[in-house]
Amino acid sequence: MKEKLFYWNELKFDVSNQNVYPPKPASLLLADAAIKIIKPEEKVLDMCTGCGIVAIAIAKFVRNAKVFASDINPNAVSVAKHNAKLNKVKVEVVLSDLYNKFKDNKLDVIAVHPPAVPYAPQKDWNMPQGMKIATNGGCDGSKLVVVQ
Repeated sequence: MKEKLFYWNELKFDVSNQNVYPPKPASLLLADAAIKIIKPEEKVLDMCTGCGIVAIAIAKFVRNAKVFASDINPNAVSVAKHNAKLNKVKVEVVLSDLYNKFKDNKLDVIAVHPPAVPYAPQKDWNMPQGMKIATNGGCDGSKLVVVQ
């Protein structure tokens, strides 16, 4: 597969894998806000990391931040690891359903850009499996943000 690059704020991201959520305006807004709010040396988890843009931005622009990233999609984990290397930053990327693998860690900040697209039952617009995972917010788009 030919590498397709996305550039933002002195960073570059391989976005060629169609099973991984590429940066969208909301992801860029979250990354920009995170690097302004997070303090040096804080421990940060970026859940639903996708291509890793939020985690990588934090690792690049927040001095001595300890950055973790998680995603339920194995393709996203692989791409985020690759993008961290591409940008020469240290991010520990883990296959995890949200923060399940981090329950015993003390974290200062958790960032998340969750799946939020409303999906009617049995509707998936013929997207690749990874994109279904990255976008499916349930029947009204709030599946991960509203406590049941």
